[in-house]
Amino acid sequence: MISLLDLPVEIVLLIIDSLFSEFAATESSNNDVSIPTQKDLNSLSQTNKWLYEQLETRLYKFNAQYCGQTSLAFGAFKGYDTVVQRSLAVDSSDIMRDLRFPTRDCQIFHSPLCWAVQGGHVSMINTLLQSGADIHGECAHHRCDAQLLGQAARNGHLNMMKDLVRRGLRPEIMWETTFANLINDEPSRKATLRLAAEGGHIPCVDYTLATGEYENLTCKQYMHKIALIVPAVVANGHIECALFLLSRSGILERTGFCNCGGKPARSLASDLPKLAMALEDPHTMEKYGPMLLYLGAATGCSPLVEEMVRLGVHVDTRFRGGNTPLCLAVIEARAPEEVKKLLELGAGINVGNSQNQTPLYLATLLRLKRVMKILLDEGADTEAHGTRSRIAQTPLCLAVADFGVPVSNINYSRRSSRSPSNEIVSLLLENGANPNYADPEFGITPLWLAVRGHSMLRPFSRDDLVRLLLEKGADPKLASRNQSILFWAISHCHYNTIKILLDCGANPNDYACNFDGSKTHHSGKPLSPLAKAMKLKHYEMAELLLDHGADPLASHWKETSMLHATRSMNCSFIEKMIATGLDVNESVMGQTPLHMAVWQGNVEVAELLLRRGANPNLTVGGTSCYSSKSILWWAFYSSYPSSAAMVELLCAYGARELYDTNVYMDGLPRKFVPPVSGYL
Repeated sequence: MISLLDLPVEIVLLIIDSLFSEFAATESSNNDVSIPTQKDLNSLSQTNKWLYEQLETRLYKFNAQYCGQTSLAFGAFKGYDTVVQRSLAVDSSDIMRDLRFPTRDCQIFHSPLCWAVQGGHVSMINTLLQSGADIHGECAHHRCDAQLLGQAARNGHLNMMKDLVRRGLRPEIMWETTFANLINDEPSRKATLRLAAEGGHIPCVDYTLATGEYENLTCKQYMHKIALIVPAVVANGHIECALFLLSRSGILERTGFCNCGGKPARSLASDLPKLAMALEDPHTMEKYGPMLLYLGAATGCSPLVEEMVRLGVHVDTRFRGGNTPLCLAVIEARAPEEVKKLLELGAGINVGNSQNQTPLYLATLLRLKRVMKILLDEGADTEAHGTRSRIAQTPLCLAVADFGVPVSNINYSRRSSRSPSNEIVSLLLENGANPNYADPEFGITPLWLAVRGHSMLRPFSRDDLVRLLLEKGADPKLASRNQSILFWAISHCHYNTIKILLDCGANPNDYACNFDGSKTHHSGKPLSPLAKAMKLKHYEMAELLLDHGADPLASHWKETSMLHATRSMNCSFIEKMIATGLDVNESVMGQTPLHMAVWQGNVEVAELLLRRGANPNLTVGGTSCYSSKSILWWAFYSSYPSSAAMVELLCAYGARELYDTNVYMDGLPRKFVPPVSGYL
């Protein structure tokens, strides 16, 4: 049998030309013919060195003309620099075009740069860039779902990623699909992080996160982005990579991500045996166990919580954010059944967070009545106090302080709505909450907080709350470090609240020398509740205090003087002040109550004072030009319409002269003053 090599050289070359000519006669787009022909030529060239030398140039040209430069794609992917150089020498125009590369019986198209990146050959990047490739351009093929950096991440080529970043590329953190993709029926672009994670390449994931593109994301934003990544990573069997992704979110230090953390939690709980296998290493368990317990508690994934407790994670582990799993479940407004499940697993019902805020305290803060009922039924301590704004508060203090303040539900739209404030307060009182608890540092009680109220609280709501606390045994006589409850109510004009307090036994004369909030004078002597009301000109409140036994003689300040009471021009109040024993002729800097009534032109008040013994012949006194003016003079020259009636009244009660005849004014001689009887 004669072999091909036994033939004369001329015949062999003729056969080669015939093969090329046969293919040239076919259509250029007929891939079914080109691929077998190329295989035949490759087989022929490999028979000996001489044939290879004869066919090499023709083979590259044939590949460029009829086979879509598969040799260029092959060389770039495999890192064969010589193949790439010779392919480009034949035709360099394909450097930016998508090239097919038959792998595993399918045709895959990518640009040469994309093939080089997938192969992980850093040196090949330099060769292609020197030949005109654009590193910032996208893969020419419309079905390529990742940029160059994403292709390197997908294939786990960390050094290639570093080289591309050094050349100016940055990881993509875009969403997996966009609205434009859906409208135009375009394939979705996958983020660099997802491509690295789906391949289970933890170093590439770590490097992607470390490039700085993810540093500006909040925990919630980060969790929102990996919510779709983690399930895919778990489905691919890369459990540890999924755990690494979650650990980089900082969830142990933050809350408020439960809406986007549910999918990762459920995906991990979908195959608990595989998860347990991934956590067999004690170091891995120590690293990721508390995080998984935290994730399960925050998202309400009970199977994940149970598995972590079974594997040895303590159910009351306090995370870096300071919360325990039970506290976290309450903060994230989980369903009452999920809270009860944690209690069944042994969670401490009175174990608080870093601020000593117990689960009951947190449930009260968020007004989760159903959760509160479960906690109270299980024996939660109603007197365990937490700290907020440096003030130690019990749950009752907290409920009263925030009474009527709306709680935003925007982050928990799928959760049950908050309960009304009055129901929360009533529930605590019915379960034994102490209405007379006083903060050890400031002395603040629930009743004081109720009287103070919130700026958004309506007056009738505040009064209902005060009445409820008093009915449950709150003591109105208790005081804070700075003010009595009654004094504070007077300072803030809560008339109805004052009446409720007085009716329930509040002492209108009860004030202490150490009430810093009552000091209104440089001497440091405090004002009484009555003096405070009169100083603020709340005369209706002052009269209410008098009706309940307030003593105006208990204070040594002008606020409770007869002159100050007359400023109210309220006959009922003035009558009650006189009845307590105040001097109707009391003078303050020469001014008497009758002077005040005359100057205001109030005949009714003047008659009341005169009837109670006011002297109509007193003058202001002193050496000023007004010192000699009598009360009658002031009434006579008054511009009030009631001037004539005032004069008649004063004269009827014995007013004698317009001027004090014993006073000389600025050296002038004494003037004759007609008798008062001339005006009658």
